[in-house]
Amino acid sequence: MSSVAATMAGAISYIGTMAMWSVMLGGGNSRNRNSPLVMLAAAILVPLGASFVQLGISRNDEYNADEYGAKLTKNPGGLISALQEITNRAQTRPMSSKSGGSPSPATASLWIVNPFRGSSLVELFSTHPSLPHRVERLRKVAGEMNVYVP
Repeated sequence: MSSVAATMAGAISYIGTMAMWSVMLGGGNSRNRNSPLVMLAAAILVPLGASFVQLGISRNDEYNADEYGAKLTKNPGGLISALQEITNRAQTRPMSSKSGGSPSPATASLWIVNPFRGSSLVELFSTHPSLPHRVERLRKVAGEMNVYVP
């Protein structure tokens, strides 16, 4: 699913780039003065929307992985505890994408939690749901499994 979403986002971004260059190089219709503005807005907004969809799918995959792990181990409390510990360590010692040898932010989706420190605006573009949201979903799974989680 992620591969299909990434391919679609790439195709949409490519179409948006083509539209932007078309407008910049005079591809607009001379009879309609608003056409270049509409094309330019579409060239900017459509790829952005495609990226949001791709990130949403990635966050949904994280939720599904959490749920599967909780059901497989029959221990959602243990998973909650592990996620909290991993998040605490990532926040106290975040990786820097500028230091040599560290991973790129593009690989953040490969980690259990986002290993980079970020502002609330960066979280909007995150591949991972926030810890409180993940814990909330795991508590619901625990309730469905009739497992007590403190």
